[in-house]
Amino acid sequence: MKNKKGFTLVELVVVIAIIGVLAAILVPLMMGYVKKARLRSHNSNAKVVYNVLTGELGKLITEGREEEIDELEVDCRGANPDPDNDLTRGIYSGLASNSNNSGILYIGSFGEDEYGKWYFVHWIGEPGDTMVGQYPCPAHDIKKVPTWKTYKDYSE
Repeated sequence: MKNKKGFTLVELVVVIAIIGVLAAILVPLMMGYVKKARLRSHNSNAKVVYNVLTGELGKLITEGREEEIDELEVDCRGANPDPDNDLTRGIYSGLASNSNNSGILYIGSFGEDEYGKWYFVHWIGEPGDTMVGQYPCPAHDIKKVPTWKTYKDYSE
């Protein structure tokens, strides 16, 4: 009698079924981790923009060219910022050290006190990006991510 080595068909089917169940459990879990990592990255980019913005506003104030912003949208994805003025050029040059493809920014103010206006920054990487970074008060829950300004349609 010969000793046959190997697995039976039933054993192989059981192993494949176990792998399928584990994959069905782990893939959605891993997708949540990927979304959280993207959100942290976008929040970090928004913080960099916020720091560059405050630095540029401070520089303009010391030069006697104080600028106040109610709303400002800056596209830093190309070779030059859009719109092109002193403030946006300063923001662009501050971000260009990170990358020539630095995303699209929305800067707005959410209040004012005796020290001046308070600003916030929204950041997306590309048009149509649903993951929006925000600073200050970054989002931490991927189910409650802030939405991009609705007055501008980036779904082109």
